Amino acid sequence: MSSQDVAQVNDDLVPAGIEPAGANAQSGTQTGTQTEALTRQVELLQAELVRAQHDVLTTRDHIIGLESENVRLQAVAERLGRRVTMQHNRLQKLRTKLRVQERRTHRAERKLKEVLASRAWRVGRVLTRTKTPGV
Repeated sequence: MSSQDVAQVNDDLVPAGIEPAGANAQSGTQTGTQTEALTRQVELLQAELVRAQHDVLTTRDHIIGLESENVRLQAVAERLGRRVTMQHNRLQKLRTKLRVQERRTHRAERKLKEVLASRAWRVGRVLTRTKTPGV
């Protein structure tokens, strides 16, 4: 740590009420001990700062990943929404075709009942049975 760093730490500590290193005129051993303590405290704070910066970067990376996943899922949702709309339209067309076919079938069944109940059908049946043995 340079002397400028120590001076900056001293300047930061004075407003907090902590006596900077060398402020009192006691022995050099005590000043050295205070400097070592301050140096250790600065190192701890620097390590904490590095961890905090790492946490910020990690959090930012997670946010970017979540935003990317969000965009991907929105695209999937749009695609599925279009597919649902297409299937709904297809279902409506098929239901319409089914109703048309049901009406045709109903008309055909009604005609068949009319034919089976008609006199011409009964006569024709009698005549064909007599002409074709084994039927």
